[in-house]
Amino acid sequence: MKKLTLSDARTAARGLVSVVMTRQSRWAIVDQALSSGTNFGAAIFVARLLGPAAFGSFTYAYTAWITCMALSRSWMIQTYTVTAAPMSGEDRRLETRNAASGILTVSLLGMLILMALSLFVGWRDPTGQALACMSFFLPFLMIQDFWRFVGFASRRADAAAANDGVWAVTQACALGVIFLLGVRSPAAAVLAWGCGALAGALWGIRQFRCVPHLNGSAITWLRHAMSKGGWFGFSNVVGQVSLQGQVLILGGLFGRAALGGFRSVSNMFGPSQLITIAGEALGLPAAARSYARGGSADLRRVVVRYSAILGIGLSAYAIPFMFFGHTVSRFVFGAAFGRYSALIVPLSLAALVPAWGSGAFIGLRTIGRGRSFSLLILVSVVVRLGLMILLSFPFGLVGAAWGAAIGQGLRVALLWVELRRQTRLGARPAPSTETEPHLVS
Repeated sequence: MKKLTLSDARTAARGLVSVVMTRQSRWAIVDQALSSGTNFGAAIFVARLLGPAAFGSFTYAYTAWITCMALSRSWMIQTYTVTAAPMSGEDRRLETRNAASGILTVSLLGMLILMALSLFVGWRDPTGQALACMSFFLPFLMIQDFWRFVGFASRRADAAAANDGVWAVTQACALGVIFLLGVRSPAAAVLAWGCGALAGALWGIRQFRCVPHLNGSAITWLRHAMSKGGWFGFSNVVGQVSLQGQVLILGGLFGRAALGGFRSVSNMFGPSQLITIAGEALGLPAAARSYARGGSADLRRVVVRYSAILGIGLSAYAIPFMFFGHTVSRFVFGAAFGRYSALIVPLSLAALVPAWGSGAFIGLRTIGRGRSFSLLILVSVVVRLGLMILLSFPFGLVGAAWGAAIGQGLRVALLWVELRRQTRLGARPAPSTETEPHLVS
């Protein structure tokens, strides 16, 4: 019988990984179709149901959730993924419960902040009502989002897809109920959104047999997450504050109706943006393995290939929309949104360009250069918002859209320059000397 060599073992292992990743990738596509389809379809339904002004109020609440989600992913969920993916059995279960407990703790703090913001706006105002409703569902939204990445980290992408299926079906039923009842308020739309998150959060507890607890392990894990991903969390705070700033700029300069119109066109690219974000669930672990195996050279090859695949795929979505978007937008959102068709080209570019920088992002996240990454994001955000304001004076809302597109292009260019600078010596990752904190079960 032929003796099994180390080379044979490596070949077999790579074959097994290829089979698993192919299966994981298929389920990841299904999961993202459910997630993106839910957000995209619900946004279209809500826009047609409410009209531009009321949809602007819904946008304020939705933007608040996106801000919390981005902070959760960059600070906590990505840290959990890098730590838990190599684990198995009881170790992974404890890590999952501690991470879920930490995320629940942060979500409760976010709930209080959103509630205070809704009080400041006023509960008689549609925007204040939408924010108040969002504050109640925020813990469920954040926990449901976490369960998806638990599935990816544990090589159970089918479980992530099942959880998003529960989310999508529940939300569709809730939206159907408010439509049949004739309710036309932003708060009711947020309520339907939150019902899907509630169902997914509870289903995830059953799926992964994990119940979050508010105890000392949550605080201990949050300290661990801060040491690993604090700078990346800060960079996302900067980015999401800029998103809120963009909403305030558009609402302040042009009014709620213009904000709703701007958002309606942006929502046409919701699937592409969410696919870019969700791609990190598979791209980040792949980049980390390549960096550990072959250093900077392997890392660069992986992230360039990743960006090319994602960029080409999303170009196939965005470029046709530049030519036929006016017809599609009027058909999807209604005639009231037709006057915002001039925003289609610049916002197409603003949505497409980040895909070509996605590989640079996961490369910088892999090598852990959070401080320089945060400075880069801060500079690009200031320039983007400045361009939006500057171009809005001579060119109105269209000028603001072009400012966003140019700012996104600058951000992508800076990401690639920084990754090249950080990896130009071709160094391999140094062994970690950091002592892992004791995580209480």
